[in-house]
Amino acid sequence: MKWLTCAVALILVIFPVCAAEVHIFIDRESVNLGDKVRFQVYLDVNRSVDIVVAGEKDGEMLCHIDEGEDIRSKCGTEWVFTIPEDWEEGTYHLKVLINDIKPEEHFEKFRVIRPKIAKFELKELVYQSRTELEVLVESASPAKLKLRLYGNNAELYWEKTADFEEKDSIYSAKFDLNLREMYERTKDLTGTIKPGKYVLDLKLEYGGKVWDSKRIAVSIVEPVIELTVPEKIEAGKPLVVSISSNRIGEAEYDGILVVLAGKNFLMYKKAYLDENGKAKVQFETAGLQEGKYSIYVRDTSKTSALSFSDLAKNYYDLPPDSSLSRIIQANDDVLQKRDVWIVREEKKSVKIYFQPSKVEIFNGTSATFRILIEESLKLSSYEFILLVSGNSVKIESVVIPDDFKLLEKSLYPDYLRVSAYSTGGENTNLLAEIKVSALQPGESWLKIKNAGIYDESGNYVGVTASDAHVVVEESREENNSINVKISVSETITPVTPLTPGDEKLVEKTPETSTNPGQPVSMNFGEIDYTKVFMFTAGFLATYTAGKVLSKRLPKGGKR
Repeated sequence: MKWLTCAVALILVIFPVCAAEVHIFIDRESVNLGDKVRFQVYLDVNRSVDIVVAGEKDGEMLCHIDEGEDIRSKCGTEWVFTIPEDWEEGTYHLKVLINDIKPEEHFEKFRVIRPKIAKFELKELVYQSRTELEVLVESASPAKLKLRLYGNNAELYWEKTADFEEKDSIYSAKFDLNLREMYERTKDLTGTIKPGKYVLDLKLEYGGKVWDSKRIAVSIVEPVIELTVPEKIEAGKPLVVSISSNRIGEAEYDGILVVLAGKNFLMYKKAYLDENGKAKVQFETAGLQEGKYSIYVRDTSKTSALSFSDLAKNYYDLPPDSSLSRIIQANDDVLQKRDVWIVREEKKSVKIYFQPSKVEIFNGTSATFRILIEESLKLSSYEFILLVSGNSVKIESVVIPDDFKLLEKSLYPDYLRVSAYSTGGENTNLLAEIKVSALQPGESWLKIKNAGIYDESGNYVGVTASDAHVVVEESREENNSINVKISVSETITPVTPLTPGDEKLVEKTPETSTNPGQPVSMNFGEIDYTKVFMFTAGFLATYTAGKVLSKRLPKGGKR
């Protein structure tokens, strides 16, 4: 048992039961170059100890304790350490090294930062704008920023502290770049910062020292506005003017005047831009007269010497390059104009016409006309009046499509009234077939009046009507002659048949024409058979006599 006891004692001496108890405390997770940081170390060991601040390349010994020495009496337990400004930034460690048979290392890490400008972007500014510029700074603590804009005999200063921590060690500062500042002090256009090239200089200060700086060229540009306006709008519907400007980031800018002007009419409003430099202005058109109106959009840059209402009422269309514009300080304005027509609602209308539109018939015969609409519709009902002008024809009969029922029919030789309703059929373009009879030679016209068409929902559809022309000629069936009169009209439009297989037309109109729509008349004239017979007999007698004489005469000379 003695050997076992000695072995256990030897193991305890060589390999301690547990590691040394060490406590390390750092008061900051990150620190700028030149800043102070507080370290605290607590330990209870009887060995030599080294306490070190160490980075990848830089470091410093804080305390060395030999075996048997007390850390409190030799170095203390707390250090306030200033990070040298010439150290490199990066991750550092506060290390406690205990020298033993197997060395022990205890540590806590922290970050050393060199203050710098992390983000700073600006390409252009707009004349007389007020823009927010955000600058991001990498720093362990809030840092001061100084901004300077200069050039063209003008200079502006801004100063801000980047104190809003976006995330670990990233702070932001937002500058209000108010280019109207000089005009607001003087109320004189000569004191404004004119469009052109400028320099923007930014410096980062921390601890009384400039750690970083940026310098960029910036353009101040003239305002640009674009507008979108409909060319035509129905009265009663809202007129929306869409405005797009290069004043991006200048939310609620209200220096834009929008005017709707017409004959004896004027209305004006302000436009308010959003963050994207866009705005919409709406005018009500109810009650406005039809006609041409003009939209004027003027960016005043908020430098006008007149009130907003005075400018809108009296000088809304004043060109910026006029001499008067200089007097009222409107010569730096940007003006755009668009015209818009306000019209009444365009109601749908269809055309009612006859087919054929012109016929030539002989006295004692008849002709049939189709009354059609130019497009096939599903109708709920319709009505019309047909009048005959002239004494050459009379109305004989009327037939309506099978899918309709008569509500009213009044038929006279020169007057027809028809009112019908649908029984639920399909689309149709045929309203009726009218038969007219010839009474005497001459001309007559068929006219449609008071026509009304109603769609399947019962809504009225406006109509326009055209007339039909009928020419009646005297029949020439006499003196053994044949009389032929053909009237050719326009190509026949396909229509819904009244009754399949039932031919209702008294006289069909030929379907072919070399010039549709223009009737062509062809008269083959009269054939007198007596004259034909006499001509033939004379011809045969002469021919026979010639033959007889030629046989009696000798060849080559006289008898």
